[in-house]
Parts: sequence; structure tokens; C-alpha cells
Amino acid sequence: MEKEDLLEEINRLQKVITELRASEGRYRKFLEDLPDGCFEIDLKGRFTFCNEALASSKGYSREEYLQLTPEKLFPPEELQRVMEVFQRVYETGKPEPAISYKMFCRDGSVRVYEMSISLIRDEKGQAMGFRGICRDVTEREKVEAENVLYREFIENIDDGCWEVDLRGNYTYLNRAAAHRHGYTPQELIGKNFGHLMRPEEVKRVRKVFSEIYRTGTPGFVSDYEVLGKDGDIHYLDVSATLIRDKDGKPVGFRGVSRDVTERKRLQEQMIRSQKFEAIATLAGGIAHSFNNILMGIQGHVDLMLIESEEGSETYQRLKAIEGQIKNAAELTKQLLTYAQIGRFEMKVLNLNVILDRIASLVSLTKKAIRIKRDFAPDLFSVKADTGQMEQVFMNLFINAWQAMPGGGVITLKTENAYLAPAEAVKYGVKAGNYVKVTVADTGLGMDAETLSRIFDPFFTTKEVGQGTGLGLAAVYGIVRKHGGIIDVRSAPDRGTTFMIFLPAVEEMVEKREETGEEKRGKKKILVVDDEAMVAQVTTAMLKALGYETLTARSGGEAVRIFREHKDEISLVIMDMTMPEGGGVAAIGKIKAFDPQVHIIAMSGFALEREARTLLEQGMIKDFLQKPFRLDDLSQVVRDVLAQ
Repeated sequence: MEKEDLLEEINRLQKVITELRASEGRYRKFLEDLPDGCFEIDLKGRFTFCNEALASSKGYSREEYLQLTPEKLFPPEELQRVMEVFQRVYETGKPEPAISYKMFCRDGSVRVYEMSISLIRDEKGQAMGFRGICRDVTEREKVEAENVLYREFIENIDDGCWEVDLRGNYTYLNRAAAHRHGYTPQELIGKNFGHLMRPEEVKRVRKVFSEIYRTGTPGFVSDYEVLGKDGDIHYLDVSATLIRDKDGKPVGFRGVSRDVTERKRLQEQMIRSQKFEAIATLAGGIAHSFNNILMGIQGHVDLMLIESEEGSETYQRLKAIEGQIKNAAELTKQLLTYAQIGRFEMKVLNLNVILDRIASLVSLTKKAIRIKRDFAPDLFSVKADTGQMEQVFMNLFINAWQAMPGGGVITLKTENAYLAPAEAVKYGVKAGNYVKVTVADTGLGMDAETLSRIFDPFFTTKEVGQGTGLGLAAVYGIVRKHGGIIDVRSAPDRGTTFMIFLPAVEEMVEKREETGEEKRGKKKILVVDDEAMVAQVTTAMLKALGYETLTARSGGEAVRIFREHKDEISLVIMDMTMPEGGGVAAIGKIKAFDPQVHIIAMSGFALEREARTLLEQGMIKDFLQKPFRLDDLSQVVRDVLAQ
């Protein structure tokens, strides 16, 4: 080789070496300047290289780090995972993607590193070690863990969390926010919140959102009404705030909504109860004073009737006034019932029997109404007034069939229930066992305004003259007098459901009350009255109620008939003033034959003197003042026979 060629080759080689050194320096500087840790280890697990970032991130110098073994860097449970990864890379020759591992630092603390590993081969392709890159992801893992925690928290709380854009379209909902409407979050994303509420509610909410947008301050909407997928109404308290992008521009709203339907219902119950107490006090006072006024009017009318000729115009006008006095007296009676003033005869009852009897009566009179019964066979007993309970359920039946002019279904359900202390205190009743009665119809239903007033006295949706508006008010008063609860759910075109809770008692009903069908063919009732018309009409009324009868026209005849038929007679209805041995004497003789026989006294006079004494002594079981109505007779006879 010529001298010149040699020098040229030497210069070229020196240039290559210089370039290689520059390239090596550049790559080394690149590795040293990386924030991520870089390393190489041989097949025995000894470090052959690490950059400064890797060593310093764990608190070591480079020289110290190169002396470490995997056992000193990884907790035991992580070391096994790392060894499995290295083994897999060695066997497959394929790089392992980044996996997070816990690693020890020099001060004993543990941090999380994301590490990727690949195989190092020599010129012949033989494996000679591993190289890898480590990145400290402790903070990222912490943030991700917190995000998971927050996400789980938001997705599992009972309150609804949501976000909407400026047009009101949902961009996010948690499960609670969607489920209270009967949807999944996916079904509501992109839909406008307005389709879940009535138009007037939409206006109210948009007004609040507009104020939030204008001022930038959070806003609050209380008791706003939303509709579920199935038409159910819920009430929500909503707090909302503005969402801004990174430049501070408003892009939407986010908020939290809490379902306060139960709270609102309990508030309404409390307000209703307070209103009831106030109105009941007023109603009782008015009814008492009004009865005194009616008594004065009735007395003067009676005196004027004596002085007037029957058939005269004056006589007819006085009789018309007397009729109106009777109607007014009936109205005050309902007021006193609402005010919880009156005679309550508390007995142990099985409500299944009362409901079944009333349902049977309704079925006979209202053919277009179908009644479904679902009675608990082991229903608890209650202590209540039979007549008052019949009034409660008859009123509910009347309201149900009036709400179904074209016919429909009334569903009756009885069940045993328990009110826990926390629940009972909300209603102002005692905790314990209750009998729950549900009366549901498929009728027209009621809107929220009507629903809030149905227990108010004199409130009625009927036309003038069609009702007093005291029916449901009296129902409410009776239920509360018995220590119970009444609640109602309704919506337009979705029917109405009344739920009544009455305290259960441990006493058992000694004898099940009999229905009209069961009374047929049983023991007879002896009717005793010297007035033929009274005896005939009383006998006819009893037969209409399903009882068999015998009739006597005097006390002596009553004693003879009872002696001959005492095994057939279970009840005697005796007039107090008769010839041939008055009622008092006849009662004594009949009791001598059978001390257990039940006797009801009747008279055109009020309960006083002999009759009151007999009642106090137990010789008679009850008293009927003439004139009495069929309902009065039915009630007294049924109560006495039940004893």
C-alpha cells in the first residue's frame, strides 16, 4: 500500500472512531438524561448497567445499585412474579410489555414501578442477558386508585350524580340517577332532562339553571317533581353547579339529586295530622253547639205540630223543617265522628270478616265492579269498633266504585305488618305489629292537588248536592282514633290505593262473626211488641237481614212462646211498655227460663229508668230507641249475637 493510501485509511479510521465515540456519547447521554430508569442484567441476575435515573430514584448511587440483587429490590410476593416474567422472555424471546411491580427503596419505603423487559443477544443470536426500562408510577397508581375509589363511591351511593350540557342533555349519570326514573344510564345519555318532568317543572328548573349560568354560583331546587318510566312520581332535592372548560368557558352543569319522596310524604302526613287536630277541635265545638240549636228548633217545631191541623199547609211546612233538622243532625253526627267524639265499643275483631261481608254486599249491588280478595289466613286481630270499621271500609268502597263509572276492579288485601321504632315515630304511632289493609281500584285516579286535600272536611270533587265531603274525613278520624295510620297513593288514569295500618292485639276472636248466609237456618229471633205495625215492620227488617223470627204481641205471650221454643231462640227483641205483663216483668220471667239468652230492649222513649237499670244489671244487652233504621237494627243485632 502506498504511503498516501495508508495515511488516508488511517484518517478514515480515526474519523470512524471519532464518529462512533460521538454516537456512543450521544446514546449514553440520551440514556443518562432519560427520566426513566434503564438497566441491563446478565443471565445470573447481576446488574451490568444502570443509568443514574434508576439508581437515584431509589436513593442509591450508580455504583451501589450495580451491586444489588433482585432479592434486595423486590418484596417476596413480587419477586416470584418478576422471575416468571424473565423466564417467559428467555423462553419466547419476545419482549414483555410494561407491568407494574412494587420495589424497595434504600430507605425501606415501597414504590410502584412500571417495567418492560426484552432479551439481549450476542452476535450469534445467543441469549446473554436482559435489558429493561423502569418508570416510577407510584403517583399515577395512587391517582388511579383514588379515581377507582371515587368512581365506585359515585356509582354506589343512593344520591343521583349527573352532568348535562348547556342544552340540558345528559352527558353522564350514575346508576342511582338513572334507576330512580326506571332507566339505565345508557338509555338517558344524550336525552334531555325535560322529558322526565312536567312542563311547569321544566320551567322552574331551567330558571334555576339560568341563574347559575348568569352568576356562576351553585343553585338549589327543592321538591321538584320527576316522572319515572312507569309513570311513578318522585320528588328530588337538587344542588347544581356550573362546569367550565380549561379556558373558563361554561360548557354545562353538574349536580347531585336526592330522592325526598318519602320525606315529602311524611311531611304531608304530619301537616295533614296537624290540620286534622285543629279542624277536629273546631268541628267538635261547632257540632256540639249546633246540636243545641237544632234541639231548640226541633222542640218548637214539635209544639207547633201539636197545634197545627194535619194536612194543613202550615203542618206540611213544619214537617219539611223537621226533615231538614234530621238532615242537619246527621251532618253533625258525621262532624262528631271526624272530631273523634262519640261512642266507641272496642272489641277484638278479625278484619277479614268485615271486609268479606262488605265486599259481598257491594258485589250484589254493583254488578260492573269485580272484587279481588287476597286475605291473609293468619291475620292478626285488632281491637276496634265494628260499626266504625264498617263505616271506614264502606266509604272506601263507595269512593272506589264512584271512581269507576264504567266498571273496574277493586282489590282487597290484608296482611300482617311490623312498624319498627324509626318508622313508627315518623307517623306518630307506636312501634309493633299492625294489620295492613289495602283497598285499590282501577279508576280515574287523582292529581296531586286533589290528593293533598282528600281528607279535608267538606272537600269534595262531586257537584253541589252530591256529597258533604265528610266521608274520607270521617275515615281519617276513625283510623287515627284507633291508633292507626291511613295513607293514599294515586295518579290520573292510574287508579287509587288506600293503605290502612291498625294496631294488632294478641287476643283472639272467640267467635268468628257470621255472614248473612251463615245466619240463615240458625236460631230464631223473638220479636215482642203490642203495636202490630211495629212488630210487622221489625220482623220484615230482620227477615231482610237473613234472620228467622217469631212474633209475640204481649209480655205474657212472649213468655209462653219462649218457654215452648227456648231451644230455637237465641235473641229476644222486647218492647218495654206492653199490656199483659210489661216488658220488665216478661224479661225477668224469660231470664228465669234461660239466664244466658240475649235480650235487646226497645222503646219510643230514650234509655232511662227501668231500661237503664236492666242494662247496667246485664239483664239486657243493648237498647234500641224507636224509630230506628235498618242499619241501626242490623248493627245492634249483629253486635249482641257476636257476644
